[in-house]
Amino acid sequence: MYAEEISKFNTYIKKCEKEVYVTAHYEILGIEGNMEKRVKVKGKEWEGTVEKDYTIVLYADNKFDDKGKADYYYLLAGEGLSAKCPPDIFGHDVVKVTNDVKYIDDKIKEFVK
Repeated sequence: MYAEEISKFNTYIKKCEKEVYVTAHYEILGIEGNMEKRVKVKGKEWEGTVEKDYTIVLYADNKFDDKGKADYYYLLAGEGLSAKCPPDIFGHDVVKVTNDVKYIDDKIKEFVK
């Protein structure tokens, strides 16, 4: 039933008229000999395929400076990531954006207009 519920959930989201943000944990999978971060799911049916149902997939990450202060951001693309984002939302050369959901939401709404 788990796989069926994921399918129902994705179908429901596609019918929503508002922007819907889904958060998930990731796992690192060996796909065709390459290591790749993908949304973590139970079982094999949805393994490595959840992202196909979404237009935008961002990965949260952080980096600490030499004083121990963290910089939090989202990756829009990267080697070994299933991240994806239409380039016209943030810019063609942008691969990371600040971890600010309002900023991201505003940029998506601008793009959709």
